[in-house]
Amino acid sequence: MKKRLQINVALEEAEAAIINEYCRVHDRTPQWLFKAGARAIVEEDMRERRADLMTMQSLSDIEKGLSGPADRLVSMIEEDSRQGAALSDSLLRKSA
Repeated sequence: MKKRLQINVALEEAEAAIINEYCRVHDRTPQWLFKAGARAIVEEDMRERRADLMTMQSLSDIEKGLSGPADRLVSMIEEDSRQGAALSDSLLRKSA
């Protein structure tokens, strides 16, 4: 059995009302909402780190004369687009 940890969150009354109303309308629990939000933040951070690494690699390639800036930029945009689409599909399947 998985070990469950409890986290206490202090919210202002207005924030709690918004969260409770959202959960009521979407038939979800506050725990689900917080888990989904935390997961999305972590996944976004991971994507940003990959993009940062790709940018650093691109700058290194340009300095070494291995590729032009436009070529690397286009490949970075395409890769980011593919990752974003995959993440969106993943999140949609999890929330369904």
